[in-house]
Amino acid sequence: MAKAYSGMRRKSQLTDQELRHPQAMTHETNPNIPPGLQVLPASPGSVISTDYTPEDAIRQIQKIKPDFKRGDVIPNDLADVIDRHIKAYQEEVRRQVAEEKRTVLPPGALPNQAPLAMPQEVTIESLPPAKQAEIRGYIEEVTRKVKQRDEIDKATAGLPPDVAKAYREAARDPGPIKPQESPAGVKAESPTPPAEPKAELPTAPKHCPQCGWDIHNPDTAAVSDEDKLRYVTAVVSGKRFYKDYALFGGRLRVTFRTLLTKEERAIRDQIYRDMLGLLPVVTELHLMQMSVQTQDYRMALSIESFSNDSGTEDCPEFDDLDFEVKKDEVKTMHANIVEDLLKTDIVTDAVRRAYGKFAALQAWMLANASNPEFF
Repeated sequence: MAKAYSGMRRKSQLTDQELRHPQAMTHETNPNIPPGLQVLPASPGSVISTDYTPEDAIRQIQKIKPDFKRGDVIPNDLADVIDRHIKAYQEEVRRQVAEEKRTVLPPGALPNQAPLAMPQEVTIESLPPAKQAEIRGYIEEVTRKVKQRDEIDKATAGLPPDVAKAYREAARDPGPIKPQESPAGVKAESPTPPAEPKAELPTAPKHCPQCGWDIHNPDTAAVSDEDKLRYVTAVVSGKRFYKDYALFGGRLRVTFRTLLTKEERAIRDQIYRDMLGLLPVVTELHLMQMSVQTQDYRMALSIESFSNDSGTEDCPEFDDLDFEVKKDEVKTMHANIVEDLLKTDIVTDAVRRAYGKFAALQAWMLANASNPEFF
């Protein structure tokens, strides 16, 4: 089932001329090219231009080669000439320092600055009582926070990353309470501080704070032993993970693939451009729409193949496509997948739900990556 997507084609369909010299120009095809500028690609070692040497570059070269002027070819050994010039300058500085018996100070040191003296070690008991109390209080505070952090790490072990993040934020220590300021002219009394209660950690949340899903449900994602084996094999080999889903009693089938890093980056760039188009006013509704659009972009780039009664269509990878308009490539591919391949809202919604299961499967296996009993 061959399809001609609008606005893009496979890179294998490009002509040899487009692949070899996509930017090639000649003086005949473009009369605006200055005569002194050689057209690329040029042979190695050839002079590219003699008319466009910047004045600043000329002045820099003349410091090394005083006879250099506009139109001269930059010598091939210019780097060696600069290196010899720098070494000669360094030798001259060393000679002047040796003759005048000057002292070369380290970077940042001042001529009249006294040498730094290392502080002497003292015991806490030798300090005044107030200073002792301050230092001991600081040590106790650090010890308490370290213990609390260890307890939080133990409580969040095995939880999905988003849930663990929400748990940590809920358990975060608010720090010491600042005393209220007294009104002007009224002397503030120093109340006796109450005994500090023992910090109690909140219980682990039952539902995800973002989507409300029961995170303690053992059936969060249906993961078979075959899924685990193929997922781990794909991860350690640096390849994609694939999974097939049957829809409408098997009359439709869709296969998804995990995305590459450059594809995720392309999706983020596309969402950024979409957000710029909403300026200067971006509402909460817009942000919700961008979240849904992000998932739709991921779904479109994740479809490996789609089958129906008419046959099977293999979807090309994003990097294998050449787009006529070098802008909004992700949006173009999403539009072609939805309009030319899926066609109807019913099929699109069914494929979107199947992709939700595929994304949940990935997230659940990733959340258990450090769980030795899971795999």
